[in-house]
Amino acid sequence: MAQAAQALTYLSPGTAYLLWILILEGLLVLFLFIVWRGISDMRYRLATVALLLVNSPYFLDLHMGQFTFAAVALCYLGLILPAGLLLFTLSVLLKPLSLVVLSAIVRERRYWFTGLFAIACLLLVSVPYFMHHPEQWNFFFGINFLSGIGVHTGNYGFPYLMGLLVIDADIALLYQHWGLMRVSRLLVLAATALLVFHSR
Repeated sequence: MAQAAQALTYLSPGTAYLLWILILEGLLVLFLFIVWRGISDMRYRLATVALLLVNSPYFLDLHMGQFTFAAVALCYLGLILPAGLLLFTLSVLLKPLSLVVLSAIVRERRYWFTGLFAIACLLLVSVPYFMHHPEQWNFFFGINFLSGIGVHTGNYGFPYLMGLLVIDADIALLYQHWGLMRVSRLLVLAATALLVFHSR
């Protein structure tokens, strides 16, 4: 994806930014259209679209996390539209967080090929790069699988609360060496995946 995005570097900064914003707005419009068409009750239609339009994280995404919004929108569209294979794969390549839906789509046989295709493409573009740059793999693995949670004022999630409890209890060595945050994140992820997989 990074190599493909390099094409934008040939544009002026203003033009590249305008193009990217148009892409994001286009995704939002398509997202809203599909949601609107998929809900029959007008009250639910209006409420859902209103929530999406006044959703403050979207406006924050326009400044900080545009790739997250694009990945989530492409993930949703990829699972809803008939020819969504490429959209879902693009979502995974843009940001692999879309793989969290695997616990849900594995229950639907019609999505199996979509999921496997996206994973295969991700491996196809990632493995050669990491083999050629092993230091990048070490950094990637360390940041995503070995590091604890950042305890700072910009992080107010549940892991941050747990970190504060551990620190307040004055057992920082447990926090550092036992990897309490890593274990808690894995447990929450596994429990959520199981709930989704076994839900109706």
